[in-house]
Amino acid sequence: MIIFKLKNKIKQLAILAIIVSVILGITGRILAQSDSEKNSTDSKKTPAHSDNPSQQDRGLPSRGLPENLPNSDRLPTLQRGQAQSSNENPFDPEVVRATSRRSLGNIVKTLEDDERFQTLIEIIKLANLDSELEKPGLIVLFAPTEEAFNELPVELYDSLILPENRSQLIQLLKNHLYRGEISTDDLQRGEIQTLNGQVVRVKVNSNNDEVQLNEVTAKPSEFILTQNESALIVPINRLLFAPNLEIENSKTENQ
Repeated sequence: MIIFKLKNKIKQLAILAIIVSVILGITGRILAQSDSEKNSTDSKKTPAHSDNPSQQDRGLPSRGLPENLPNSDRLPTLQRGQAQSSNENPFDPEVVRATSRRSLGNIVKTLEDDERFQTLIEIIKLANLDSELEKPGLIVLFAPTEEAFNELPVELYDSLILPENRSQLIQLLKNHLYRGEISTDDLQRGEIQTLNGQVVRVKVNSNNDEVQLNEVTAKPSEFILTQNESALIVPINRLLFAPNLEIENSKTENQ
């Protein structure tokens, strides 16, 4: 009898163990399915990993772009040394000052240090006009370069620097000097008078990248403002006025 009851008890425990095992198996499958669905949802929200880390991966805040950004193609651009407006006066010291075309020396020092003006500074000193250039107040020098003097016949230049022709040399140089600032009114009028009283026709093109001086073309991009804005140097590759000088040697050769 006792043995029968023991066997019956063992059967009951086995059945109970089976029931518990089944319940645990079902619960495990439910939990596994729930985790799988959760991971699937998270994968849709989080972008896949790539070689280029996102802002969040780099620790940077995620910021949206502002609306109505201007078109970059329509933004105005301004190159260094370019006039901001076609109405600007290229001779205005403020316009030149806004560029890098400035010299730390005075006008004489600036000419001496620039190889384009070696002949010019020599004849300026020969005519004793270096002191005239350093007087107080702005002076504009239409500065002939080496190219300009190379266009002169050798006989004419040699005669021009002779002591007996010193007055003609001085007049020639003063025809390339203007005392004061060339104003917008001067440009609208289309002419200025040099230190020697000669008239120079002036015309600025619509883009401000060239200035016509008589038959000579000057480039505002090459203008130089000297120390303390005491002088404005305007390089030109031809003389504004031809020397008024007769050459005896040329007459002899032509006969």
